[in-house]
Amino acid sequence: MRKPYIEFILLGLLCLPCAVYAEEAERATSWGAWLKERVMYDGQILPMVTWQQPADSPQNPDNALMKLDSLNAAVHVRPNFAFRAGAISLGIRPRLIAEYTEIQDGLYDGDSDSTIDVFVNEGYAEWRVLPSFVVSAERRNLQWGSGFITSPSNPFYRVTGKSRPQQELPGKDFVIASLIPNDLFSLTAIMNFGEGEAEIEGNRESFKQTYALKATFTFDDFSLSPVVSYQDDDRLRVGGFGSWTATDAGVLFFDASFAKGSNGRYVTPVDGDPFGMAFETTKDDDGRIYSEILVGGAYTFESGATLTGEYLYYGEGYDKDEANDYYELINRSGAAFAYQGDDPMQQQLRQLGARNLYYSLQNNLAFRGQHYATLYANRSDLWDTLDLTGGGTMNLADQSFYAFFNSSLNLVDSLDTFLNLLAYSQKDETEYQGVFDYMVTFGFTWYF
Repeated sequence: MRKPYIEFILLGLLCLPCAVYAEEAERATSWGAWLKERVMYDGQILPMVTWQQPADSPQNPDNALMKLDSLNAAVHVRPNFAFRAGAISLGIRPRLIAEYTEIQDGLYDGDSDSTIDVFVNEGYAEWRVLPSFVVSAERRNLQWGSGFITSPSNPFYRVTGKSRPQQELPGKDFVIASLIPNDLFSLTAIMNFGEGEAEIEGNRESFKQTYALKATFTFDDFSLSPVVSYQDDDRLRVGGFGSWTATDAGVLFFDASFAKGSNGRYVTPVDGDPFGMAFETTKDDDGRIYSEILVGGAYTFESGATLTGEYLYYGEGYDKDEANDYYELINRSGAAFAYQGDDPMQQQLRQLGARNLYYSLQNNLAFRGQHYATLYANRSDLWDTLDLTGGGTMNLADQSFYAFFNSSLNLVDSLDTFLNLLAYSQKDETEYQGVFDYMVTFGFTWYF
């Protein structure tokens, strides 16, 4: 006799996988929707070519010291990922750079190289402990202030990167705690505990842990941010930055820093040295207060174009006599380094010359002189497709300068083309007649 309950059992066994699959599909769908709401991503792919002409200067005779390439063809892949759930935010910006470089000038003419580099340039893990209190561990390019060539109050980055906007500055490693009780005031404590992706020796600095405390006061048309910072084995620096919207079209801004003594390297007479002088940190224990002050203003015309001017006083820079000693030493050192013979004494002198040339570039100073002026104009969204920026910076003491021009043209919704130009003055024994004569970069940016 047939047992009808057997059919029900068999039917149940057949339906069970379907029910489990439906439950799993529903769970997967809900997880997918949950992730979709919280995960964000975008990115860029930038193929670019750079042509540059190494300068024929005593600091790099016959391009034998720096081995600068004349051609650089590269593809930069820059994806960005972010995740946010409740009080937790995570982000990572990995980078891939594939490039081909070729030296076309000097002693190493014809040398070439191909590299592929994969790394994480920026990333963060952030916890909003309270609505007004946030802590984070980050690798990032930490910038502030309105200055174009530098931010004196920023102890972490001496350059802003604004003259070459398509080139990313390397991220450094930070721990940051921010207190934001209201819209008028915030307080941020920052510790730079690692060099991250920064090639420290290549950026005129050696890594030291740096600490900063930055407050920000924000009003209707004025903001002020005092900054106090300290670097291990260095000194306390006090400064800040701020801006004032003077009119609907005009903005004034400043950025400043003050410290006792300087860790800069200055040319000093040295007994027993074959050159009679060398680079020394002679002002390390100096009781004098050295200031770095940048002031500027920007005015936007009815056409949409903005004209910006800046003046920088850099107290640690060389005065006239110090600059003369500097150029005397690098001229003599460059001549010694150019020696290619076998004489042991001359070879030893060549090594000492290389040491001096190295310290002429790694002199722990952001600028060589003391007085600088910058003027540039910007026009964005011209015909809704074109951005233009052009201008220059001059050392007011030696009248050397560099000029820059940047353009970006939108071709279609997700594709831009860009052109960056840098040109340096050629006057001997001046600051901007040092490394390159010119630099031209052309490329595309594809957004995804």
